[in-house]
Amino acid sequence: MAKAVQKHGTLAEIAQRMGLRFEGCRTNYWTKERAKETILECQKQNKLPKYLCPSVDQLQRHKPNAHTAAIVAFGTFEKMQSELKLEGQQKLSDRKIAKYDAKVAENFIRLEPYRGDVPTFFYCKTHHKMFETNPCNIWNSGQKLKCCLDASRREVQQKRNEKARGEYAERIKEKNSKVEALDDYINNSTPIRHRCLVHDEIHFARPYNVLYGYGLKCCAGGNVDTIEALLDGSFYGLQMESEFYIYDLANFKDYLKPGIDSTGHRPDEEYGEFLRGYPGLRPNVWLLEQAVLHETKNKADFPAKLDGWEGYTEIRKMPLNELTPIAEYLHNQLLELGMWSFAYQFVPMTTEQKKECQRRAEEHTISQC
Repeated sequence: MAKAVQKHGTLAEIAQRMGLRFEGCRTNYWTKERAKETILECQKQNKLPKYLCPSVDQLQRHKPNAHTAAIVAFGTFEKMQSELKLEGQQKLSDRKIAKYDAKVAENFIRLEPYRGDVPTFFYCKTHHKMFETNPCNIWNSGQKLKCCLDASRREVQQKRNEKARGEYAERIKEKNSKVEALDDYINNSTPIRHRCLVHDEIHFARPYNVLYGYGLKCCAGGNVDTIEALLDGSFYGLQMESEFYIYDLANFKDYLKPGIDSTGHRPDEEYGEFLRGYPGLRPNVWLLEQAVLHETKNKADFPAKLDGWEGYTEIRKMPLNELTPIAEYLHNQLLELGMWSFAYQFVPMTTEQKKECQRRAEEHTISQC
């Protein structure tokens, strides 16, 4: 039995490995009250907080049989902790804990006593910040603190931006030869000055828009994606094939990104899986987008990290099985009613604009007759 304990652990653990039920050793001396008294004495001697359980090493140093007392009286060390409402399931000796701390000492310092899997504050020597984590994440798994992960993400993004900055001028020539950049590339969504080679005008535009088919303000007659532009004929891409889409977000669960695209490319790393698509001419899919966004405006929400990201106002926090029926219904209404009647019924606009849409819808109906 002594050899079994030495190799496999406590009597309770041996019983578990053998498929036996262990109810503690039968003795009249080590009652729960005596064992509790011994444990609290050890806790006081080691100046531990009242909620913290002494380690196995601390109990053995306090009294040679103190650890045995806990096992005999309560059945297992874990049961003792549970009944006495003490935190920590100490299975590491102080020697091992010191060894683990020394292993990561170059980068991290543990600031609190080890309490098993309880989150513990560590200090990062590299970034001079403190964060909580399971000690095993630092000691054994090779994981790092939040500050290290954030720094790593920033480094990756910086490298991406540097690469994009170097390639931006060439990519414009390839994707949109009617535009040239006048300022240095910052990132995909920060507007910089561009010159339109057709109209010889300078306007601010996001690199994302320039690279994937959108002209500058002068190319769209000064009115981009508005009901007014649709009514006066200056709407950009009147005959352009486009698509209303629904994506999820790559880095955030429970969020959806509806929108429209006329290029067939959505390379932004924030986009996740393509979920739904409704093709058509750009004015039609834009109206569908506006109707869907209006219908789901109470679900408008976005992660704080995406504040300012291209299209962040279109993000919806809702399950796909709620958004899809809305999109399907509105898409069917668009096909059945036609552009102007659909706009009149489902898209927000002024009273004057509604009258004009209604008039055009009636003209279309008469012409069909």
